[in-house]
Amino acid sequence: PIKWKLTDELVFDVSAKANGEAISLTFRGEDSERVTTYRVVGRDLVADTTMTSPLLSTPIVYKQIFNRTN
Repeated sequence: PIKWKLTDELVFDVSAKANGEAISLTFRGEDSERVTTYRVVGRDLVADTTMTSPLLSTPIVYKQIFNRTN
């Protein structure tokens, strides 16, 4: 991991990991973590994200699909 400073209050340990055809980026802060996994599905780029924190009652999980236009 490397340190990434967004602001003085927001400093993250950032790491990347390849798993077959997928790439995962992890951002770890003092009280939170966000993992986004990118993969190609057909002609689309799919990003699956999970955010966890003790401040959340349950993890936030969402998916984004980016369609190729040409």
